[in-house]
Amino acid sequence: MPSHKTLVFLEKLSGHYWEYTHHSYQCALKNPHRRFVFVLRETERTLLDENNFPPAANIEIKCFPKRAGNERTGIAAAWLHTRELARWIKSERPGRVVLFMPISFMPFLAFMPVRCPQINGVIYNIYLYRWKNSGLLTRAQDTLKYLLFSRAKRFARLFILNDRGAAAKLNRIYKTKKFRWIADPFAGVDCAQPKTLCSELGVQPGQKVFLHFGAMTQRKGTLDILDAILISAKTSLKDMHFIFAGKILNDIREAFYKKVAAARTLTNIHVYDQRVPFSQLASLLQTCHCIVIPYKNVHQSSGALAYAAQYKKPLIAPADGLLGKLIRRNHLGLTLPVCDAEALRTAFSQDLCKYFDKNKAQTYLQDIDAERFAQALLGD
Repeated sequence: MPSHKTLVFLEKLSGHYWEYTHHSYQCALKNPHRRFVFVLRETERTLLDENNFPPAANIEIKCFPKRAGNERTGIAAAWLHTRELARWIKSERPGRVVLFMPISFMPFLAFMPVRCPQINGVIYNIYLYRWKNSGLLTRAQDTLKYLLFSRAKRFARLFILNDRGAAAKLNRIYKTKKFRWIADPFAGVDCAQPKTLCSELGVQPGQKVFLHFGAMTQRKGTLDILDAILISAKTSLKDMHFIFAGKILNDIREAFYKKVAAARTLTNIHVYDQRVPFSQLASLLQTCHCIVIPYKNVHQSSGALAYAAQYKKPLIAPADGLLGKLIRRNHLGLTLPVCDAEALRTAFSQDLCKYFDKNKAQTYLQDIDAERFAQALLGD
């Protein structure tokens, strides 16, 4: 008989992967007749705190130790991820495996030499949006991975986030029905009585507050925001506040704090160098007037869109890729054809509210449901 156990394998637990894990865990709690095993790195176990991940009889949380080579990237990382997953499939014998980033296991996942159950996964980064700018090798790699997704029987459902057109196009290209659209999950931040931080931050009436949140790294465009401040006239910045809320990653840490020190001579800078709990994020969203996301990876969506829609705060973002497409379609803010420091500097002084439509934002939120996402991913 097939096993009714579901194995949720977490190769990493940062950013939106923590949120996907939380949504899936909440769904598992509502299905006490089914068994679930969440497997993650030993070093990340503390991220599954009991407030958000309460113990349950039908759920186990297990860890794998840090092994040599765990920090590798690319093809070497794909091999190591697949080898670790194979160990857990052999020991747990699940009927279904859930992966939040199956692409990071490819191509080896398709050839994993163990009796493999059905695999459901999420495709967050849609290669179709970068196809024109990709070289021959990258195109060949993308095609091979998706061809294997479509042909290997072990892949049951592959959920394409936020883009119905991309899911339909991938099904046509690879002659399959495995690629399915689903909205990027969003449970909302409790905003029944969110407190503003205006007094705490010294924000005066008439001043504008810009928020940049989440893990901060080169690909998030964090340094571009600071560069935009540094090329601005001090007089134009006197009525502005900039909040950076999220862990500053090592690739930009040194440069970030150097630029912050210089920017503080021009305007009001507030830094929360930590993982931001939902309660604090609610206050930050309530306080700000605009959310700034000058991301480099524009061929994927962002949870910031849902937060912008919920709190009715316009975004400043790149115009390219799926990211820009979703913002324009749903009137969630200003998109910049060239999202560099100069463009950001100009955007900070604009009337951003005219780019935001509250009715369209509400419609956007109606399609986004964390419980529906988790149920589709974990299966019946």
